[in-house]
Amino acid sequence: MAESPLTLELITGRPAPAGTAPAELRWSPDGRHLAFLWDDTGMGVREIWLVEREEITPVCLTRAWEEVREAGGVSDLVWSPWSDAVVFLCGGEVWEVGAPGGTPRRLTSPVAASSVGEEASGSERTELGISPDGRLISFLEDGDLWFLPWAGGLPERVTAIGRPAVGDVPLGTYYRRDVEIGPATWGGPPSYAWSPDGRHLAVHVVDRRQVPTMSLPYYLSEAPVMNVLRRGRPGDVNESRTIGLYDVEEDSLCLLDLPAATATRIVSFAWSPSGILLIDRETDDAVDRHLLLADPRTGHFTEIWHDHRESRIYNDIASAWHDDGRRILVSGDLDDRYRLYLFDPSVAPRDGDTHGGARSDVHRDARDGAHLAVLGESFSPDLVFCAGSVRVLTPDSFDVTGPGIPVERPGPAVPGAGDILYVSSEPSPYERHVWRTDELGTTRVRLTTRPGVHTPFLSPDGHTLALLSTDDVTAPELYLTDAAVPADPRRITHSRPSQFDTVTWQAARYVSFPHRSDRFAVHARIIDPPYLNRSRKHPVIFGNMYSNTVRNRWEPRFAALQQYLAAELGYIVVQVDVRGSTGYGRDFREAFLMDWGGGDLEDIHSAVDYVKTLPYVDGDRLGVWGTSYGGTLTIYSLLRKPALFRAGVAAAPAVDPHFFGSDDVAICRRPQTHPETFARGALQYAVNLRDHLLIIHGMQDDVVPFQTSMVLAEELMRLGKDFEVALAPAATHAWSQRSDYALYLMRRLVGHFERYLKD
Repeated sequence: MAESPLTLELITGRPAPAGTAPAELRWSPDGRHLAFLWDDTGMGVREIWLVEREEITPVCLTRAWEEVREAGGVSDLVWSPWSDAVVFLCGGEVWEVGAPGGTPRRLTSPVAASSVGEEASGSERTELGISPDGRLISFLEDGDLWFLPWAGGLPERVTAIGRPAVGDVPLGTYYRRDVEIGPATWGGPPSYAWSPDGRHLAVHVVDRRQVPTMSLPYYLSEAPVMNVLRRGRPGDVNESRTIGLYDVEEDSLCLLDLPAATATRIVSFAWSPSGILLIDRETDDAVDRHLLLADPRTGHFTEIWHDHRESRIYNDIASAWHDDGRRILVSGDLDDRYRLYLFDPSVAPRDGDTHGGARSDVHRDARDGAHLAVLGESFSPDLVFCAGSVRVLTPDSFDVTGPGIPVERPGPAVPGAGDILYVSSEPSPYERHVWRTDELGTTRVRLTTRPGVHTPFLSPDGHTLALLSTDDVTAPELYLTDAAVPADPRRITHSRPSQFDTVTWQAARYVSFPHRSDRFAVHARIIDPPYLNRSRKHPVIFGNMYSNTVRNRWEPRFAALQQYLAAELGYIVVQVDVRGSTGYGRDFREAFLMDWGGGDLEDIHSAVDYVKTLPYVDGDRLGVWGTSYGGTLTIYSLLRKPALFRAGVAAAPAVDPHFFGSDDVAICRRPQTHPETFARGALQYAVNLRDHLLIIHGMQDDVVPFQTSMVLAEELMRLGKDFEVALAPAATHAWSQRSDYALYLMRRLVGHFERYLKD
């Protein structure tokens, strides 16, 4: 066995084996400096760091300031419009520090009177912003928008829509305010944005008062209490999500009357240079997508794009204004792959379409880079309305991830002005690389050369690219590189603590093989023990099972556990991209719709068949584990395919579709329209349990309610089945988030496999 200091205590403690990754990357407006949050000690308390774009050594702006660590670190930062200072949040208070250095100055006091006679504690301040003229600092608190005069003064609440949460136990994904300017329950874009002229702010308004409540018993208070949360199920009304336009001069808030607000999420919203708001919306079931343009002066909005497909599941779409402020970069799935399109809503499509922004029916399958053409009654139903012309910019054999990033055009003579950056699965579905293309989609250059997954942050002047880059053995680290041509990136951060330098970190290998029953190929990621003895038979653990796991990246929750299982305990660790994963085409992705615990099990079975062909694998000693949907896969594998695995660990398993969340209609639809889908619960298969099962569940899990595992446990007991359960009293769906819970539950997980898979 390879020498390694890895233990479960080290994996779940501090400093973390991968350290603390840099976060909140912010370029100065002049493009000369990059500010970011980072902790070079790995203890998880982030401070403000600064690096010049031509340098490699970052400087900590707050290292000598003890209050940062006492307050638990910095949570947000934003540059001044003049690139001479950084405003940040620490301990709930607003501070500023000069750039490139100086003594931090507090701009708020712990308790300050607001304009309406209330008190602002600062305990929930989030999402800092600054008006374009630098006069006002903005932030969110108590569900409302607040302003703080930078020249001095008290914070002022400028909206009054916030309403408190219905419950008193601040745990779980669904512990949210009843009404707020803030993110949707499952996240989304930044919650507000200043218009370029500083006259308006677009705000994301969420109203949950119509969502049903659920209750979870909480046993750790002096007396048991009911944790009440607003959480719907498939078919229930969801939270309302709309956009408000706040007028700074008029001190007024106008809410847009967006259609179907309780069934449609806001993907993103962004201002054009001329002050027109682009709103990207998608229905919760992922079937319909709409792009709107809103005028803050009138409050009117116009639909400029609508695409529709009944077979969609969770969607990876994005949009952004082109640098010219007229055209729009749209990433979407009109073809077999996610592709990037350049959409001009001011130009009607050719080939006989009407002009003047009239409704246009547009064919989907123009793949040669030309404008999509109108084909009368023969158009594809996917893109049902497009008030303009569309150009395809990326190939049809790889997937684009995230929005297109326009390169500013300082002048027509500047090479590359008007180019567009994007992230793609080209050349491998296991990686994500940054590419640059001209606006015709004819000249493309790959900018990232290191293997792995890369997330780009382009400087405002378009010259420098900041990258968060990760691979199998390295958590995201910060690099700087040229934004125009491929170049060796300069590494800025080194996050892994030195005590882990002697660990034998195992890179994964990637394989594909035929499916046992479908036309698809199956893709897997395999981590072998170091110094693998191929003359012996080794046990195999499949997990963490989930979609989109076959990636050359460091998975923050369980990568260290996978390394421990391989390096310390000698297991071969396998992950499989089951159907629903991105990177393999639309048919494979959408085959997951309403079919969990069905075709995905055949994908896993195909991987088991492949692994058993390896001469050094013991096919009788296979285990499987996963959390959330991965727990679902584990339960269904053991109950629907007995003896495929000898042992399984199902953490937070979703086993009853009636208890899925209202956002899960993207994969299960609604019982009112698809009742057959909701007959797929695991309880009916409980009689088949023959293998060794451990169920892990947090008792405050509001995403996959703890109740569902207890109902399954009751049925297994009634049937006389032998199984185990491990609980954590205050754990939510993220059961490994608290280090003490993580250590206890990972010991149970590892012990389960050691007991049943070792000779």
